[in-house]
Amino acid sequence: EEKEFLKQQYDGHCQICNKVIEKFDGGNYFEAINVIKTNEMAPKFKGTFDEGWNSLCLCPNCAAEYRYGIKDISQFYEQVKSIPIIPGYREHIKIEISLQGEKKCIRYTPKHFIALKTALEYFSHLNS
Repeated sequence: EEKEFLKQQYDGHCQICNKVIEKFDGGNYFEAINVIKTNEMAPKFKGTFDEGWNSLCLCPNCAAEYRYGIKDISQFYEQVKSIPIIPGYREHIKIEISLQGEKKCIRYTPKHFIALKTALEYFSHLNS
């Protein structure tokens, strides 16, 4: 369900570099990567992933950098929290991170961003 959500939102366009890898069968290839590693989350949160909030649609290179490379996402939550949800907004919403020492942006569709922001706000209230 997560991967289908990402496919609907991004059609295989990498959320970081916007690259599209066309498969020989006509579809687009992408990797669904978790923002927060699921093994680091409390069990009560793991049933919420079908909403797509914890997933990213990435090309193989960006997926490898995100999974295994040096990254700084320490300001991720603060950025998400500070960006208002504007009804009818249609542009991508950008969250800045650092991969391999370079500033990059993760682009979110408004629907995906709302799911992310809602989940993070909900979980922050549960943990407080």
